[in-house]
Amino acid sequence: MSGVPTGKYVVSFADVPDWTRPGDAPVAVTKDETASAGGAYIKHTGSLTVSMEGPKEASWSINGKGSYANGQTIGSLDVGPVTVSFSEIAGWTKPENLKVTIKNKEAAKASGVYIRHTGSVRVDITGTKDGRWSLDGKGNYPSGWTEKNIPTGSYKIIFSDVTGRIKPEARPVTVTLDKTASVKAEYINNTGSVTVKIDGPAEAKWAIDGKGSYESGQTVGEILPGSRVISFTYVKGWKSPADVKVTVQKDGTATAEGAYQKLQ
Repeated sequence: MSGVPTGKYVVSFADVPDWTRPGDAPVAVTKDETASAGGAYIKHTGSLTVSMEGPKEASWSINGKGSYANGQTIGSLDVGPVTVSFSEIAGWTKPENLKVTIKNKEAAKASGVYIRHTGSVRVDITGTKDGRWSLDGKGNYPSGWTEKNIPTGSYKIIFSDVTGRIKPEARPVTVTLDKTASVKAEYINNTGSVTVKIDGPAEAKWAIDGKGSYESGQTVGEILPGSRVISFTYVKGWKSPADVKVTVQKDGTATAEGAYQKLQ
């Protein structure tokens, strides 16, 4: 600026939105010389921290730019509105975008919650009432049970051991969003039976490996395969038959006989 009378002056600066203007600057104008003054505007900025609930690999962005971790703080952001968006993660529903206002020298905070995709699994078992099932070895569920809120993905259904039954092989199952995966499985009988005919008094009974008390001609099922010993009860006035060994086979019926002798 030319033609300024000599003397002392104060240079002031105009206000600019979102900037802090410099302070006034004194200046002395002398004859035939150029006086100068300067000042630096300071940009208004703030910071933003975003926390997330969900998968550890999730990230967030500001106005579609950047990739920031859970709880990370980003500083030196221009004041004004920004949009926080979240990354896509398979098996999860990401949070909606958020509008956040950055203010000068303030720390803005925002948060988002990812929702896990889940489904259900139901398993029906036949061949035994004692069979149980689990998902990848976790849980202990009975036949007909529906397990809910299972994260989507692939699993194996594993079946428990049951005496006298051959358990089903592990079954693959895929859990999908809001659906119920159904699986049917059958335990196979792995037992045989034994029947014994007694020649002797009506009150005579027989046992298998020392257990039970069965009538003559009675067939006893659910016997595990292998060698078994048939023994006979004591009856006063009679000599009991000697023990008899039988071999039980799957789905077969082992037979034996025992004859009591009347004592004189």
